[in-house]
Amino acid sequence: EIPKTLAQAQVLITPSAHVKQEVIDHYGFPADRIYVTPLGVSDQFKPYDQQATEVTLAQAGLKYKSYVLSVATTEPRKNLERLLTAYAQLPAPLRQSFPLVLVGSTGWLNQQLNQTIQSLVKAGEIKSLGYVDEKTLQHLYAGARVVALPSLYEGFGLPILEAVACGCPTLSSNMASLPEICGESAHFFDPKEIDDMAEAIKKICEDSVYRQKLAQGGPKHAKNFSW
Repeated sequence: EIPKTLAQAQVLITPSAHVKQEVIDHYGFPADRIYVTPLGVSDQFKPYDQQATEVTLAQAGLKYKSYVLSVATTEPRKNLERLLTAYAQLPAPLRQSFPLVLVGSTGWLNQQLNQTIQSLVKAGEIKSLGYVDEKTLQHLYAGARVVALPSLYEGFGLPILEAVACGCPTLSSNMASLPEICGESAHFFDPKEIDDMAEAIKKICEDSVYRQKLAQGGPKHAKNFSW
């Protein structure tokens, strides 16, 4: 349906320069008729201290700055299978100190992934909170030790922008639009390399100086993206 839609369109808006270039490359749509219009982030996505997040985290059985968070629907492009494998490679003491928490609604082509997640939840290896409301999400971002987005493809990548806005040290895939959106406010890794991903999680969890650097730069960067 996209070629028919493009034939009728006078102009296009895309959420990122990456998507603009894809439309040009795949469909030959004129570049001067495509306007990059980034998404924004609410000013309610901001750093929250331990006291502000206490009730939310207690309800989820979590402790402030003591968990690894990933926010994504369960579908193939989110690359959660590799994230689970990378997390499993971390030393046991690190996993015990910083449990992996998955947040997001169900997607598509995910039957096997959901079975894996449920088995890990039952074994006490990870937590899966499903869909949460916006205020809960803000507190979860702000309370995380690190947020990881291992996506293979994002047209924009709103969760990564929300995470840095909340002052959380953030790990991001280096593919598609994500480097464009994050700038220097996140640590990038190859989402197809499980060892690379595991090492990145370990570094952020253990390196307090680097973690603080990322945390300080995120909110300032996010102010460039307003609704």
